[in-house]
Amino acid sequence: MVFRALSDMTILHDLLDAATKSPALRGEIADMARSLHQQAFGDDGSAKTFESFRTNAIIALEAFGPGNYLAAITSETTFHFRDLKKHKVSLYILIDYANAKVLGSFSGLLQHLAAEAMVEEGTNTPVLFCLDEFTNQKCAVLASILTLLRSAGVRVVMATQDLNDIERVYSKNELETVLSETEIKQFLGGIRSKKTLDWLAAYLGEMTDTTSSYAIGREGPQESLNRVNRKLLTEDELRRLPKEAQLVIFGNHKPMLAKKVPVFAVSPWRHAVGINTAYGPKRRLDAVEVYIRWWGTFVTPRAARAYRRMLRNLHRKRSQIGLFLGQLFGGITLLPLAVVVLIGAVVLSGPGLPNLRFEYGYAGSAQERPRHFIWCRYVGPTSPGVIFGPNCPLILWRTN
Repeated sequence: MVFRALSDMTILHDLLDAATKSPALRGEIADMARSLHQQAFGDDGSAKTFESFRTNAIIALEAFGPGNYLAAITSETTFHFRDLKKHKVSLYILIDYANAKVLGSFSGLLQHLAAEAMVEEGTNTPVLFCLDEFTNQKCAVLASILTLLRSAGVRVVMATQDLNDIERVYSKNELETVLSETEIKQFLGGIRSKKTLDWLAAYLGEMTDTTSSYAIGREGPQESLNRVNRKLLTEDELRRLPKEAQLVIFGNHKPMLAKKVPVFAVSPWRHAVGINTAYGPKRRLDAVEVYIRWWGTFVTPRAARAYRRMLRNLHRKRSQIGLFLGQLFGGITLLPLAVVVLIGAVVLSGPGLPNLRFEYGYAGSAQERPRHFIWCRYVGPTSPGVIFGPNCPLILWRTN
């Protein structure tokens, strides 16, 4: 309606003329209407100023114009945000990526209006806001909204890729507000953002650890123990967390290292999820890891073993060559690996196993050094030790 009023001067004239007769706010609306009418349709120079304002306002409201994306959405509605407090309602705001530039700003406006409606309602009826990828579009006065929604009984779940996105879309101060106002912080494994790693390592704090050092004295090797402070998890340790792991920080409790459980492995939730074509034409049902019942929540032995396995792999000190070989052969299936082993066995069955020459010398004195009097020492699985002969190859193959 605002777009139509600014586009058609006749509609604007009729609206301002009707407003001059309004008794609202003890006549203040009528006074404002007369002033605006004089600016828009008067004979003085203010008409040019108003025309410049009207042109810029039409450009700003172009998305609400006839035939544009928001015209059909905003033309009529039977829903008000306060209905979230009065009825059991699920409201979904979906943004088409092709029109994200226009609809994204509109989504941020709707989030702001929904939060204001929750506060103005004045009740503590619980309402849940789930904002997935909430940094894709800026929500006005986010910091103020978070502080007000808690007293209105509204819980907010916000998901983003890393902390850099919050600071980029909002500001550093609002990032601190988000981190201080959130009671539960959940960090999934596979973090790559340096800012997130640095913040999380500092937030987890330090622990007292015992380190040992060795020295050689008159009485032989001696060990000394020292008490030092170290980070609970360093940036490198956080970066190397497996993808199935997650860190949960809940209130004033100790940080929890947990295993992620997909919704397809939670009973009875997995039966409430419909078919997702990303996983195939049928409903995905994984082996149950968690049972949720009215009398409690239970973890299956399968999930408990997977969690213990994750902890063992996390704290196991593997060499760099072991990690390299794991990545190299991790994608090889059993059949190609068996073929490679079989070929290697056939090749080695003929000449035998290799032994590498690592030391050699001459048997004679320095004055007489016939080249055929050379000795060689080999190392390998079937090494003969030291041999003498005219020829000492670099690799000696022996079957026994």
